[in-house]
Amino acid sequence: MKRNLLLTNPILLYVLFLLPFPFVLSGQQNYSNFMNASQVLGQPDFTTINETYNQSSLLGATYSAVSSKGVLAVALQQGCGVFIWNSFPTSNGAPADVVVGNTNFTTITNGTSRSIMSTSDGVAFSPDGNRLIVSDAGNNRILIWNSIPTTNGQEADVVIGQPNFTSSTAGTGRQSLNRPSGLYATTDGRLIVTDHNNNRILIWNSIPYENNIPADVVIGQTDFNSSGSGTGLNRVNGPYGVWVSPDGKLVVSDHFNHRVLVFNTIPEINGAAANVVIGRTGEALAQQNRLRSPSGVSLSPDGKLFISDWGNHRVLIFNEIPTTNGANADMVLGQPDFTTNIQFHRWGNADERNMNYPYNVANDINGRLFLSGRYMHRLMIFGDAPTDETDVAISISGVTNSVCEGGQVSFTVTLTNHGNIEATGVIATTALPHLFNYEYHEADGGTYNYVSGYWNVNSLSAGESKSLTIIGNVPNVESGYLTAYANIVALNQLDTNYSNNSDNTTIEISSGVVPQGGNLNGPSDVFVNQTVSYSLDGVENAVDYIWDIKGAASVSGSGNLRDITFGTSPVTIKVFAVSETCTGNVFVLSGFNITEDTTPPVPELDVLPDITSECSVYELTAPTAIDDYAGTITGTHDVELPITDQGKTVVTWTYNDGNGNVSTQQQNVVINDVTAPVPDLADLPDITAECMVTVLTAPTATDNCAGTITGTHDAELPITDQGTTVVTWTYDDGNGNVSTQQQNVVINDVTAPVPDLATLPDITAECMVTELTAPTATDNCAGTITGTHDAELPITDQGTTVVTWTYDDGNGNVSTQQQNVVINGVTAPVPDLAQLPDITAECMVTVLTAPTATDNCAGTITGTHDAELPITAQGTTVITWTYNDGNGNISTQQQNVVIDDVTAPVISQCPEDIEIVVNTSGCSAIVFWTEPVAIDNCSDYIVVSRSHAPGDLFPLGETEVVYTFTDAAENEATCSFMVAVISDLQITPEKEMVQCYGNPSGRISLTVNGGNGSYSFNWNDGEWDESEWTGLFPGTYQVEVIDGYGCLKNSSFAISEPLPINTEVEVEGNVLRALNTNADGYRWFNCNFPEIPIENSDEVEFVALQYGEYAVEITVGSCTVVSECISYFSTFAGEQRVGSMQLLPNPSNGVTTLTTNYNREIISIQIYSQSGSLVREYRGLSESKIEIDISDQSGGVYIIEVLYSDDREVVKMIIR
Repeated sequence: MKRNLLLTNPILLYVLFLLPFPFVLSGQQNYSNFMNASQVLGQPDFTTINETYNQSSLLGATYSAVSSKGVLAVALQQGCGVFIWNSFPTSNGAPADVVVGNTNFTTITNGTSRSIMSTSDGVAFSPDGNRLIVSDAGNNRILIWNSIPTTNGQEADVVIGQPNFTSSTAGTGRQSLNRPSGLYATTDGRLIVTDHNNNRILIWNSIPYENNIPADVVIGQTDFNSSGSGTGLNRVNGPYGVWVSPDGKLVVSDHFNHRVLVFNTIPEINGAAANVVIGRTGEALAQQNRLRSPSGVSLSPDGKLFISDWGNHRVLIFNEIPTTNGANADMVLGQPDFTTNIQFHRWGNADERNMNYPYNVANDINGRLFLSGRYMHRLMIFGDAPTDETDVAISISGVTNSVCEGGQVSFTVTLTNHGNIEATGVIATTALPHLFNYEYHEADGGTYNYVSGYWNVNSLSAGESKSLTIIGNVPNVESGYLTAYANIVALNQLDTNYSNNSDNTTIEISSGVVPQGGNLNGPSDVFVNQTVSYSLDGVENAVDYIWDIKGAASVSGSGNLRDITFGTSPVTIKVFAVSETCTGNVFVLSGFNITEDTTPPVPELDVLPDITSECSVYELTAPTAIDDYAGTITGTHDVELPITDQGKTVVTWTYNDGNGNVSTQQQNVVINDVTAPVPDLADLPDITAECMVTVLTAPTATDNCAGTITGTHDAELPITDQGTTVVTWTYDDGNGNVSTQQQNVVINDVTAPVPDLATLPDITAECMVTELTAPTATDNCAGTITGTHDAELPITDQGTTVVTWTYDDGNGNVSTQQQNVVINGVTAPVPDLAQLPDITAECMVTVLTAPTATDNCAGTITGTHDAELPITAQGTTVITWTYNDGNGNISTQQQNVVIDDVTAPVISQCPEDIEIVVNTSGCSAIVFWTEPVAIDNCSDYIVVSRSHAPGDLFPLGETEVVYTFTDAAENEATCSFMVAVISDLQITPEKEMVQCYGNPSGRISLTVNGGNGSYSFNWNDGEWDESEWTGLFPGTYQVEVIDGYGCLKNSSFAISEPLPINTEVEVEGNVLRALNTNADGYRWFNCNFPEIPIENSDEVEFVALQYGEYAVEITVGSCTVVSECISYFSTFAGEQRVGSMQLLPNPSNGVTTLTTNYNREIISIQIYSQSGSLVREYRGLSESKIEIDISDQSGGVYIIEVLYSDDREVVKMIIR
């Protein structure tokens, strides 16, 4: 029970509720040293570093944030905008949905307007996820969208840090900023901003809805007009990241002081000092308890602290926020241990677990870590999304929407699990708006920390809801509107519906008369189902009352009175007293002692009388009982009416008072039937038939209880016995009462069978009948009767045989019938093959194989032919075959004999190819050979033809000689061979191959012998005409040599070249290394000054001492090649010294000092951006120390090139 009249001791309540807030959140992510990330955005995979600007890239990613609605936003420093994913992407390199700060995903627009930004750094969402907040660092302002943008280039609604959307001046004061970076929106509605170049943190007591609202609190400076850096606990030097812990601590990354500051509470006064230091001020080291230029901080819902240790290329994880200075981290990401700080460990190439200047960290509802890096151009996600799904929703109700100064305010937050499984690890945040005074809260589950607003519910079963009611009062604040938020920040399952993960309510603060005093009256001890009256009395200035009652079974009433019916659930009564102008006091009554009635009802009759009947009981008169709470209670019985079972049926009567108290009572119902059934007919008539009785029509009797009863008989059906059979019928009412009655059944058969066919058809066959199909007759009793015959089978006699059939019903009744059997053979034999196959041969047929036919009576018959053997005539001869069954029936069939000679003569002694070498005028020769012969398979007659004869004259070259042999059937066979007449010319080559790859240095020189000594040359169809050809590329070359006789000879020759020399170069740090390690010589040179020699440049490796483009000249034997130019571009932090130059400070805010060699004449100093654009140039310099000022440029890496009269030097400058 808690009753609030007016808060009289707020200090006591403050102590009561500001107890330690335990966080035990199981099921969130498990982190380990040097673990792999699970997903990457901005790149298609973990090994690619794409520096272009498009919908799937993250050019210069700095900060990220995940809203309570599941929206992801990533700020881009080089991309000058913010990419938005409407729902969290699940694949690597997934494209964004919307961009703000730029008009599209293809063009970077750097400017100052409501829709264009310059170098965005921080990004955050309001606690309800409905508003987007972005730090436009390059324009020294904060932009706010009152709803999440849905179109590219959507205009912002609010600007702070500038008087309007077109100005971008840096400054101090409550309304100015100088490169704002980190952002955080607290549960109670405050906005925290790290004002980087002003070395301070600004706090707004509520997120502004109007332009240029001034900040309320400053940290890092004692006033709003100072901006110097410092190392004390109340000073900072270039702050970046900011976060608030689950127990309400403020955490800030103090970048240039190499530390992270922890404030035990969010400061309410200017210049507040931190309580704990992580790292050590001014010490930039890679150790377990040291930091190097930390940039980002975040805390997971379970309290893990993540620090992006920018200069050490790693993220440190603390299992909880340290409470003492210099604490050791528990885990490290990005490096294998706490002392290594290698960029993209280990080989300088990006992968799934290494980093390069990690910029900022953030966490989502499942405790996953989001790591962005402007030099990595990517967002790495560590941890896995859960696989179990649920839907947890949060809502705000029972709100004091309008309240006056001094009045009380209240609202209720409800968590509901709409999923089908238990939701675990559930944490929500909610709080009164900042500056309201917290008084107390009522929660039906979990623990609530009002300082941070974290409500740890832990678990919700499927369908379960839990509520938290917060009560406070309004101090002396200006009239207006403030927003209270509620959102879900932790869940171990995957939430399938982010749209219901947050809520907000607006509270109006008015001026007016506040209701005063009063008492909420009513008992605290009640019964279940009891209706009790409650009243709010004695409130001054009250004109109305707002009742918020939870857990009651029912509520009725109006004004200051309510009748409440209690169930078994806990009940909370909250009443708002309302004056003419605003809501005043809040009265809460809870903790009721709800008890149950435990006394059962008492029956009015001690013993209930028996109920008797012969047949049935259709209704029962209900007895009653008396209950001390419910009064008279009518009993309910457990039987099904009517009751018809014979004997005793026990009825149980139950009296239930509705409060779980039950008593019972029994009553007997006795049914006893003693009357037998009476037959409806006094005598039953006889039943007569010739053959049988299959069905008996049951007679009936009438019973006093059962009504009409059908008799059952003792006969076995069908009844077929001739004569009289006595059937006994029995009538049984089922209650032991039986009567009987008899009936006669008389059977007498006198009818003979009747044939089914009046005349039987003749049976005919050509050869014989081996079986007879019996005809049938129908008998009135026996049914179908099959006839028996007097014939002897088989019947083979030609002509007609008479068969007599007899039908006997077995009861002395017989009938007969006759049938004719006729035998007559008339069918000729049928050939076994419908068509006989042709008989083929090349020369003759001497024997014929006889075919057969099948006769229906005689069986198989062999045919006889009319041909004269042997058959030798070429062509087709027709043979006739005859089949005779010996009974005068004959059939014939024809067959073709085809003689066809298709075999050509066989040739022997065909000459081999003949080759004749000549050295004569005309280059021809007379050639002799032995001619071939042939024989034929059928005849000796063969005709011979030839293309050439022995002793013919053959010209230079190859000539084919062909013989053809033709037999009497005009089958041909050929024999051919080649006669080659060749010159005696001999060609001897001398070749030189190409010495260096790609160099035309090949040579071929020919020596020719034979012929008449006068030679001409034709290379590649006229390309060259001398015996020697030089300056050749690799390839095959054809030559034709002709002597004075006109005799010629062809030949071809191949010229080869060596493999190309490997000119590949790899870069590791500032070491350039040729992959060709077996060359004879190396010479490294600067591509921009190739004529200037470089020391120590004649080895396979070369150490670059300054920025530039380098190549190597590689010599192998007599061949020399040059590699492509390789750009060397180092990354570094801290002091940079190149050659005789020194740059301090570096990194800087854009203003630094360059010290050069005073003995050398400086021609010019030129400063370039990473893209190669000239951003500043200095000439006519006489001093060795020069102040460089490019503070108007965005953060990034720049190249300073100093040109002396005799040399040049290059140094890199970093703007943070």
